[in-house]
Amino acid sequence: MIFFATCCRSLILFFSLS
Repeated sequence: MIFFATCCRSLILFFSLS
């Protein structure tokens, strides 16, 4: 679950920086 949350947050940050 923690791994999934980390991936999800990373994707959000990635799109935010784009």
